[in-house]
Amino acid sequence: MSVDWLEIVVGLRAALQGLVVALEVVLEGFLRATASWGLVLVGIFCGAWMVQLLERLMQFTLFGWLRALRWLWRFGLSGHCVFPGCRTRIRARYQLCRNHFLAASRYGWEHRDSWRGKDAGSDAFYAYVLELDGGQSLYAGQTRNPMRRLHEHLNGGTRTTAGRHPRLAWFEQLPTRQAAVEKEADLKHRIDTDPQAVWLMIEAFRRR
Repeated sequence: MSVDWLEIVVGLRAALQGLVVALEVVLEGFLRATASWGLVLVGIFCGAWMVQLLERLMQFTLFGWLRALRWLWRFGLSGHCVFPGCRTRIRARYQLCRNHFLAASRYGWEHRDSWRGKDAGSDAFYAYVLELDGGQSLYAGQTRNPMRRLHEHLNGGTRTTAGRHPRLAWFEQLPTRQAAVEKEADLKHRIDTDPQAVWLMIEAFRRR
């Protein structure tokens, strides 16, 4: 029996070609899979980078606004109402909050030149509220001498309260005439806009 070496060589060649084709298919699939995963990894990396970038921008925006507000505060573009006991935040170019400004502008801060000499030796002034007509209405005022001022009200010396049976309902001691005048204007404003709050203040004063 003779061996056909040519047939064997042809068979080996065909087998090698099949193996090469199989390796090419496997390698192509591997490269495609690798490329897909590479794209996924690149996408994840880019997404994470974009998230970090957005976070940095948000932080910069937030702290940028905070720095701007601090700058505005430092340079006096914000402040508080100067009315005694009021700490409402306002713009620095104003001195009073809206409520106290309305009280001061509508009713006016009373001023008399005659007070200048009489008030020189005084360190106590008073703002007060009177009940009129048996509690039907209220009246606010200020004085340096509460006993004399109340006597004037009771004897008809004040046109606004004459004949209306005034009765002292509330008073507060203040250190200066200006503070008393400002408190009077505030009380008049509150009597017109929120009388219930004034009555509650009077009730709390009576319970002391």
